[in-house]
Parts: sequence; C-alpha cells; structure tokens
Amino acid sequence: MLLTLQTDDTLTAPVHDIADQTIQCEQTEFGPRFAGEECETLVYPLENGLVQTTLAYWNRILANRHPAMVDADVSPEVSANGAY
Repeated sequence: MLLTLQTDDTLTAPVHDIADQTIQCEQTEFGPRFAGEECETLVYPLENGLVQTTLAYWNRILANRHPAMVDADVSPEVSANGAY
C-alpha cells in the first residue's frame, strides 16, 4: 500500500507507526528530491537533455570504480599525478 502524507499530526501518527518504509519528497530548484533508507535522488534531468548530478552520485561512482579511494585520506590539493 502506498500512502501520501502532507502533514505530521496526531491523525497521521498511526500511519508512521505501521509503515515499514518512508520516503521523503522535497521540491528543489532542479525538481523533486526523493530520499529514504534505500533510495535517494542522485540525478536531475535538465531541459536540454543533460543531467544535473549530486556529490552523492559521484561518491557512489567512485566507490564502485575505485573502492580503495572511498576510505582513503587524500588531500584535496593533490591531483591524480601527485602535483600540487
């Protein structure tokens, strides 16, 4: 069952108590942003066919392509070739 709630009050409290998953929706300048325990909006389509991405999106890309880099303590001043 899917329910949509627009307010939190004593009438909606029982719904929160029995829901096994909650997804929040927030309107942003790029479009709606959905966030929950297992999902999150990472890409927003733009009018010209391009997309606006988020830092969380690139963190996931990096984690999948270079898992060792995710936990590495790398200074932001150091580029990939070691130059400053």
